[in-house]
Amino acid sequence: MHDLLPRFRRLAPYFREGRKAWVLAFLASLITGMTEPLTVHLMEPLVDQGFAGKIPLWIVPVVIIGLFTVRGVFSFVAQYALAWAAQRGVLKLRTAMFQRLLNAEPTVFAQRSASNKAPPMSWPMPSKRTCWPGALSVCMGPPPKKADALNP
Repeated sequence: MHDLLPRFRRLAPYFREGRKAWVLAFLASLITGMTEPLTVHLMEPLVDQGFAGKIPLWIVPVVIIGLFTVRGVFSFVAQYALAWAAQRGVLKLRTAMFQRLLNAEPTVFAQRSASNKAPPMSWPMPSKRTCWPGALSVCMGPPPKKADALNP
C-alpha cells in the first residue's frame, strides 16, 4: 500500500479537474445503493398482505416503476460522471506525456528508436478508460454478502 500512495499523489493533479464529477458519481452511487433496501421494504407489504385489497392495486406498479426509474437514472449519472472524470484525467495525462516528449533533448531521439517512445502514447485507450469506472463502481458498491465471501 505504501508504494501506491506516491503514485496516486503523482496522478492526482491530472484527475483533480474532475473533482465535481467524482463527488457527483459518489453521491449518485450512494443514492442508487440506498434504493436496494428500499425495494425490499416496499415489496414486503405486497408479499405479506398479498393482493387482499389493503393496498390499492394501481399503487404497486407505480411504486415499482418509479423506484426502478430512480435507480436507473442515478446509476446512469454515476457511470457517466465516472467515465467523464476518468476520460478527462487520462486526456490531461496523455497531453502532459506528449508535451514532455516534445520538450525532450534531441539525444533521446538519437539513442532510442521511435517504436520505444510511441506505444505508450498511442495504445488504444477505450479498454483502459473503461476500467476506471468499472473498478470504482465495484469499490463504491455494496460489500459482498457473507455467504458469497465464504463460498468461492
